[in-house]
Amino acid sequence: MCRKSNLDITVANHIRKEDIMEAKKKVPRALSGDRREPPKPRPLRLANTLPYEDHISAIFNHHVDIVGRTIFMDSLHVDADGGDSGTDASMHDFCVKALTLLEQQDPTKPIKIVTANFGGSFDYGIGIYDRIKLSPCPTVLHVYGPIMSMGSVIFQAGDKRLLAPNAIMMLHYLQGSYEMHDSLGETSVAEHKRANELMLEIYIKRIKEAGKDIKKANFVRQIKNTLYLTAKEAVEMGLADGIITKA
Repeated sequence: MCRKSNLDITVANHIRKEDIMEAKKKVPRALSGDRREPPKPRPLRLANTLPYEDHISAIFNHHVDIVGRTIFMDSLHVDADGGDSGTDASMHDFCVKALTLLEQQDPTKPIKIVTANFGGSFDYGIGIYDRIKLSPCPTVLHVYGPIMSMGSVIFQAGDKRLLAPNAIMMLHYLQGSYEMHDSLGETSVAEHKRANELMLEIYIKRIKEAGKDIKKANFVRQIKNTLYLTAKEAVEMGLADGIITKA
């Protein structure tokens, strides 16, 4: 049998150690006996700055400021007479996608939503309300202009609700006419009652959270006749948290 020299043994040992170290790297944690928790995935982080043209395009074409974590949620369509689409399927779809984008970027940092809303669909509006409420990010809603009807309900979803000094809030019961003699009409009226109760619950909960006293019967009488509030009055009533002093 041929004997190996000391040099041969040293080289062989070196190779074996390198091979073992490399093999260990390839062995899955579960097989290697390593019981440490795998590292949690970090939130997706975009660059702190964007090229100027891309930043402008994101704001004006897509209504999202990724760097500033701001969503501009207004009517997405305006007709030839200047009428806006208000709360509808397009606004709902946009809100869901915009929130998802910024939440994936960082699920811990606040999101600012700048809005003005004359109202619209209750069904799509309550969907927008739910999506904002369920966001893992703190949400701050800024209103410049009108926040009316369904818009005032959506506004209550914000963790912080701020109004411009001359913003106007309007609350009222859901409106609609139905043929009372058929079963579909009766079903629709019942659904309207349920929606109105849900709307009342949302308003009253936020008013109480603001530390304000409220009697449901009095509040119902007010909004059945349509209630307009200035920014100051909305804050005093507990339907807003403050007035914007600096944009």
